[in-house]
Amino acid sequence: MSLEIIGKTVRAGGMPPKQKAMERQAQKELENARKAAEAEERDAQASWSVGANKKGLAKAEAAEQQALEKARKAKEKADLLAQDEAEISGIVTKKKPVKKKKDGDLDLLNAALASQVSLIFVVLSI
Repeated sequence: MSLEIIGKTVRAGGMPPKQKAMERQAQKELENARKAAEAEERDAQASWSVGANKKGLAKAEAAEQQALEKARKAKEKADLLAQDEAEISGIVTKKKPVKKKKDGDLDLLNAALASQVSLIFVVLSI
């Protein structure tokens, strides 16, 4: 690091203030030019989009995205079901025979109904 003595002040080596100011000015000009180019691009996009159906395009794009998402979920679900079926297919189960109760309420009701129906046919046939 070099020290320069200018007048009565001592300053560490670096750029003179005028050069720093020129660099700052150049950076400001670059930033302004970039902003102007962005504004010009926005204006060009706006002029091309005059008369375009932006809302309709946005709705169509949203509907397309939903359809793609729905298809993706359906495919994922089908894959998971196929995987589950493959895992379950190797399992063999044996059902136990269920003993049927003869004196259940349902059997009594069915028997009463059958006897009523047979009485009705007997009465009608006479």
